[in-house]
Amino acid sequence: MTTKKVCGVQKGEINACLHCGIICRWTKELGPGVLQWGRGYFSSSMLHCLCGYGEQPFLPPSSFPPTPYAATVSAAACLAALACCCGDTWASEVGSVVGGTPYLITSWRKVPPGTNGGVTLLGVLCSFAGGTVVGVAYFVTLLAFVGCASFGDAMLQSSVVLVGGLAGLWGSLVDSLLGATLQFSGYSETTSCVVHGPLIGDNVKHISGWDILDNHAVNFISSLITAVTFALYYYYTLS
Repeated sequence: MTTKKVCGVQKGEINACLHCGIICRWTKELGPGVLQWGRGYFSSSMLHCLCGYGEQPFLPPSSFPPTPYAATVSAAACLAALACCCGDTWASEVGSVVGGTPYLITSWRKVPPGTNGGVTLLGVLCSFAGGTVVGVAYFVTLLAFVGCASFGDAMLQSSVVLVGGLAGLWGSLVDSLLGATLQFSGYSETTSCVVHGPLIGDNVKHISGWDILDNHAVNFISSLITAVTFALYYYYTLS
């Protein structure tokens, strides 16, 4: 077989990299989706066990057995987890492209775009906007399926929009903090780009973070922390 070098790399190596890249791309897309489905399924199952099937108001009356505010606590956890993921995605995709120079969240020094833990003002605003979209979707669902008889004051239910925005913002900041400390970021002088792992044989300059977690683990932990944070908040404030 004849091989041809492209930029100093054998053609066979390029094909292998492309094949690996396709597999990694599918893993990157499906992995977080499976995790989010699992958390959503757990939250909805807990809600059904405690309060029965069907949509419930976000601030239920104290007559719901066996826990007065089980519906709100469970819904807040599920909403916060999804808003965290959406807000972080918006912040990463939009902020890294048009957000300008990012600053590392732990030291506030300038870092190259694509660095884990790098934040921009536009990225922060996008994280709030992404979470707000999830909150609006949940609010529309409540309007459509709860009904006016058990809905009570619609303005009380509209608080889910703000909850979604705050969860998106908080989750994005937690994700950035984890990325800046527990996820490796380095600058490869060979390829002139940011890499997320110490490459053997490559001239990589360390930027931030230890090589402990990958991107999937950071996303999972940040959304879990966000879900628990908002669930505990509503549990202790409403009980």
